[in-house]
Amino acid sequence: MRIATLLVVLAAPLSLAANHAPDLGDAAAGHYVGQLSPGGAEIRLTVSRTAANTVRIVSDGPGFPATEVPLKANGKIIIQASGPATFRLQHGARPERLDVKSGSGPAFSGRRLDLADVAQGVYEGDVISDSKGSSKADVKLTVTRIDVDKVRITSDYPRLPSIDVPLQLAMGRIISRKGDSPFVLDRSNDPPHLDVSFHNEVSWAGARRTTAAASEH
Repeated sequence: MRIATLLVVLAAPLSLAANHAPDLGDAAAGHYVGQLSPGGAEIRLTVSRTAANTVRIVSDGPGFPATEVPLKANGKIIIQASGPATFRLQHGARPERLDVKSGSGPAFSGRRLDLADVAQGVYEGDVISDSKGSSKADVKLTVTRIDVDKVRITSDYPRLPSIDVPLQLAMGRIISRKGDSPFVLDRSNDPPHLDVSFHNEVSWAGARRTTAAASEH
């Protein structure tokens, strides 16, 4: 169930519809980031279930041709069942690693996107309360992925310490999994809204910086 829920957050092309039982195509479906070989260019692949135990792979740019691959399980590894393409997904690993090659085309090696990928970015807002001081406007936070489902938060305001926050999904929001620094990212807003409490002492609220806003800085 974790796979299906996470992929909804990542807007993956996965639908655990009522008219079919979840299969290897559902398990493999999602978004992946990695590099092509040869060349080393970074690309993102979208893996979509097209039929029972079958996926279609497309990239977000040139260099990797669209490919359809039937799948089978080899222990905990999902691999190609037949055809010229090679496919190897370390299902359940942290992170889940994918290696795929489209026949005689280039090879891709990368990992599945996770909650930290979704959360990372630059956010602009205000310190709205401080147990040891006053509020402050126009404070920028930078959220950076440092591990699977884990981010580091830094700011341009010395009062806010750098904190590392493990993440989980709850009620469609990305929240802190543990610790004394609550983190709530609500992606139903446009742009996404973020609330962070640093060690339960300083509370910050704001929104992800938009492309237009970033270009003005």
